Amino acid sequence: MISVSKKEDFLKCVSIRKQIKEFGEEQVKALISVGVKKLTISLNITFSDFQLETLCDDLVDVYCHDSIEDVLHVLKNGRQGKYSFGHHSRSVISMGLINDWMTLHLEEKSKLREEEHRIKKIGISEPLVKVDYEAFKNRPKEVKVKKEFNDEDYSLFKSKHIAQKFKPVGEEGEG
Repeated sequence: MISVSKKEDFLKCVSIRKQIKEFGEEQVKALISVGVKKLTISLNITFSDFQLETLCDDLVDVYCHDSIEDVLHVLKNGRQGKYSFGHHSRSVISMGLINDWMTLHLEEKSKLREEEHRIKKIGISEPLVKVDYEAFKNRPKEVKVKKEFNDEDYSLFKSKHIAQKFKPVGEEGEG
């Protein structure tokens, strides 16, 4: 888990699935459990151990491709009322409510990713060279000179070509 101090840091975070492989499922669920407990305590909602475990399991299953930092950030923002809906009217924390909050967070994260990609794309592309269209249009035309073709030239070409093509077998190395 990394410390997230700026929004751009969310793009560098490792997925829950990778963190489970590195640290184990119990460690990951314990971190998410702390975030859920803080949320329930601050909203004055009582959760049984089974409800807490079930919600943590669901969060790990549903958001295994997102990071622990994403999940904890959403729980923190929900606790602080930054999403301005859900916990005030329902007084129940459910997976549906957290899904709504995660949707908002992941949309914001995707906008950050698109902006980062756009900036990289601009940095990679070379500036276009300005073309002077008028100068191109008014450039001097190449004049192709047609060579006169007559029967004598053709006969000479034909005889040289046939002579090269049909050399006797012993004369190939000579010349």
